[in-house]
Formats: sequence, C-alpha cells, structure tokens
Amino acid sequence: MIAVSQRKNAMDNDKAIYKNPITVKDVLSSRMISDPLRLLEIVYPVDGFHAFIVSKYQRNSNLRPIRIDFYGEAHWTEMPTEWKDIVYTPTVESSKGVKLEKIDAYELYDSFTITVLLEIEDIGLAEKGKGGKFVETTDITYRGEIPINTGGGSLNVGQPAYMSGGVILEEALLQLNDMARGHQVKGANRVLVNGIGGWNRGHAVTIVLEGE
Repeated sequence: MIAVSQRKNAMDNDKAIYKNPITVKDVLSSRMISDPLRLLEIVYPVDGFHAFIVSKYQRNSNLRPIRIDFYGEAHWTEMPTEWKDIVYTPTVESSKGVKLEKIDAYELYDSFTITVLLEIEDIGLAEKGKGGKFVETTDITYRGEIPINTGGGSLNVGQPAYMSGGVILEEALLQLNDMARGHQVKGANRVLVNGIGGWNRGHAVTIVLEGE
C-alpha cells in the first residue's frame, strides 16, 4: 500500500521517473529482490544532484520565509547485527517531542517501503507493529488524511547519488510555497522531514519546517 500510495502521489509530479499507476497486486507480483522486498518496494539509484541557494534576503521573490520549528538528531554507534531489536530506527529518538497534531505533511526517507513503515511507527503515527494496519486504513496520498511522501518519494523520483535527503527536503519546500504542481497538499503550513543515514542505518535527523 505504501508503494501504491506513493505512486499515486508521483503521477502528476513533473520530476518523477515513474508515473504509471500500480496496484497492490502489481507490487506483490513484481520480482523478488531480497526477501521479502520486491522490485516495486525498492528505491532506484540514479545519476543526479541537488543544489540549494540559502539566503536571508528576499529580492523580487514570492517565496515564503521558512523557519525550523523543530530539530532533533540521533546517532547509534552499534551495527544492526548488534542491536537487540532491528524494528526500531534512530528516528524513535530524533523525533522525540515533535507535536504530530500540527503537521500537514510528512516527507520520510524511503529507501524501501519497510523504511517508511518503520518511520511511521517510530515517529508515533502508529504503535510499533501496527504500521501496516495504519497504512491500510489511512489515506496517505497528498489528498488524504495524513499525506506522506507527497511527491512520490525517492521510490518514484529516484535516489540521486544514494542520497534521498535532498529529494524530501525539496518536496517539503515546494509544499510550503504552494509550488507542488499536481500534488499540492491544501493549506500546507507545517511539514515534517525525516532522514535516516549511514549504510548501517545508524543516524537520523527530524525537522519540522513552518511557513511564516
């Protein structure tokens, strides 16, 4: 369902590589890559880069001032093989204290569908072990109750240089400036961005961006 919903978000995103609609059956019948993950649940590495120009001045610009309302980070030094339980990510620490009731959209690192599921649980949108039920019963498209990866995420845009942080950050900024053509969340004013880094999934950063 995560793959299907994110594909719906990507269908009208000019920057998405994959835009054709897919179904749960399509996902479950796609080629097995690494059990239990199938082809349509795995990010696609692409050649690319991101560039951001940051300035405290605005000249002839209609862009909104954006401020960071929440910031948290966490670092785990142990390798996953040494963890007592691999169903948690450092997001459970980096997102501690964030007020979810005020978030209009979520941009979550999506190397795989399971990564999104774990973040949903670690952020607190669902209890641990109940993320699957949450995704089945909640509309997470950009038109839905809890919009997640509103541009389709890296699953559909691609993962430039194995880095997805720029993909989800750019999407957050587009949403906050009402510039997400074809996949705009109505009235988006606060967006949570969560990144997980390190090949061993050893650190996480959670930020909430708010348009002033």
